[in-house]
Amino acid sequence: MRFLRGCWGSSMSCATSWILALCIVLGTQIACCAQELSPKASSSTRVHSFDDDHGFESATTPSDAVLDALLARAEVQEGLEDVEDQGRESFRSYFKAVTTDAGSSVDKVWVVTGTRIPMAAGDSDWFWIVRTSNKETRVILFTIGHTLTLEKRRTNGYRDVLAMTGTPAQPEELRFRYDGAMYRLFRDRLKEVRR
Repeated sequence: MRFLRGCWGSSMSCATSWILALCIVLGTQIACCAQELSPKASSSTRVHSFDDDHGFESATTPSDAVLDALLARAEVQEGLEDVEDQGRESFRSYFKAVTTDAGSSVDKVWVVTGTRIPMAAGDSDWFWIVRTSNKETRVILFTIGHTLTLEKRRTNGYRDVLAMTGTPAQPEELRFRYDGAMYRLFRDRLKEVRR
């Protein structure tokens, strides 16, 4: 209390320092309250990325419905035609799948990748996005790339997709947007590497 009386009575600079201290304390309190009230990052606002090292930590082999959707695809049929063991369980072992939040709250969506050749290339991965809606399971995107990213931006309720492919000297961005039934290529852009 003596300090307070001494500051107010002595000079204006002490009062200015008190006002400054009060502003700092109030500012800190407001920032803390705002942080508490702000929504936490949820799976619907986070960016989801998938590659060899990330995104598939909790992956399993695909369910029967997802496997059926994959086996109906031309690139899968062509890739698996020369595999020695033509059994269903052998085919299942060529894939791993993880459920993800692609934007729809009613549909179940998986990101699937190939685990080995012929369902993965030596220099890039094969990715499928598979959706179950109204008891129908189908592939809504197939692409090849080093990484697959489900972005925050949405089109027709589903997250936009970015696939990075190409080489280190000439990387390529493939951007896909959902058209209401499946993903379509929106932009194919070669990135220029500066030397």
